[in-house]
Formats: sequence, C-alpha cells, structure tokens
Amino acid sequence: MAWTDERLDDLADRMDAGFARNDREIQSLRTEIGALRTELKADIDGLRNELKGDIDGLRTELKADMVALRTELKGDIAGLQTKVEGDIAGLHSLIVRFGVSILICLVTVIAALIGVIPGGSVGA
Repeated sequence: MAWTDERLDDLADRMDAGFARNDREIQSLRTEIGALRTELKADIDGLRNELKGDIDGLRTELKADMVALRTELKGDIAGLQTKVEGDIAGLHSLIVRFGVSILICLVTVIAALIGVIPGGSVGA
C-alpha cells in the first residue's frame, strides 16, 4: 500500500483533529483542577478557622481552670500552713513544759542530795 498525497493529507487531518481533541481535554482538566484547588483551599481555610476557634475556646477554658486550681491550692496551702504553725506552737509549748518539768525534777534531786528537803535518807 502506497502513501499518496491524499492519504497523507487524511492522516495529517486526523492527527490534527486528535491533537485538537487532546488540547480541549487537557484544558478541561486544567479548569476542573483549578476549581478543585479553589474548593480545597476554601475547605482548608474553613477548617483552619474552625480549629482556631476551638483552640481559642480550649485556651480560655484551660486558663479559667488554672486560675480556679491556683485559688484552690492557695487556700489548701494556707490551711496547711495554719495547721503546721499551730502544730509547731503546740510542740513548742510541750517542749517548754517538758523542760520546766525536767528542771523541777533536777532541782528536786539536787535538793534531796544536799539534804535541803527533809525526809531524805541520803547520807544520814
């Protein structure tokens, strides 16, 4: 089969038509991709704004919880400090009374040893 000018022209026309069809399809795909890109960007922006709002809300809630916890802890610490101070004061009082008792006992023992207190039988 020989390639005549008429057959070559027919082949060229069909190839031109195929390239034109491919160009239209590629342009259609580009348009569709551009629309999808715009839609995706809008969706991402919407999600970003929604997340930002959620995060801001959580941040506010967390700050409020931290303030409440801090206040509660300050109260608990103040209560413990008062209790410890009371316990220390009670312990101090007990130590002073114990020291006075030891001192009285010591004076009594010394007095008995030197014979100041009658009835002691030491050395008599």
